[in-house]
Amino acid sequence: MTERQGYRVELAPTLGQRTRLGQHAGLSRVVENFCLEKVKAALDQREAEKTYGVPDKDLTPVPWSAPALEKLWRLEHRDRYSWFTEEGLSSRVPKEACRARAAGFKNFFDFRSGKRRGRKVGFPGWRKRKHGSRFRYDAGRARPVSARVVALPGVGKVRTLEDMSWLTGRHNNTSSEGPRTSSSTPQASPSPPVCGPSSP
Repeated sequence: MTERQGYRVELAPTLGQRTRLGQHAGLSRVVENFCLEKVKAALDQREAEKTYGVPDKDLTPVPWSAPALEKLWRLEHRDRYSWFTEEGLSSRVPKEACRARAAGFKNFFDFRSGKRRGRKVGFPGWRKRKHGSRFRYDAGRARPVSARVVALPGVGKVRTLEDMSWLTGRHNNTSSEGPRTSSSTPQASPSPPVCGPSSP
């Protein structure tokens, strides 16, 4: 059984790296809103089809899952968001943004059906700048390369404000023992710059 452990580390990026972190945060916001746009469009199309008498089994499918959302992003981003490729931004960020949106949809339906308890979960809404700048990489993509440097895809090697010897030692030990039993899924924010665990 794989154990997943997240870590939170404060970064000390250069001005250029801070800009790159901001670009990736903007990319994550764009992808999350793209996913919501596609889901809403499919739901509207289904409602229209029902008025035409289209049987339920033939209604337009809704891309609730991360793979379905990722497929739509791959099909459309070159035409709609050419800057994504031109700027050389990490392809891992859209992947995680799709997963985050899919998780949001699942949490909503789980709460509505009673499978998820606790604080009320509403249907995901549009992400705006005022909601904060953040993005995530999937597990293993962001990693410490020394006691005070972490490698972030699309950003480069970024210094940290704290010593990570305890973390680099743990990663080296798990690597020498074979397959890792722990992995980190960082969430980054350009202000303040932080690398930490993703949330469900």
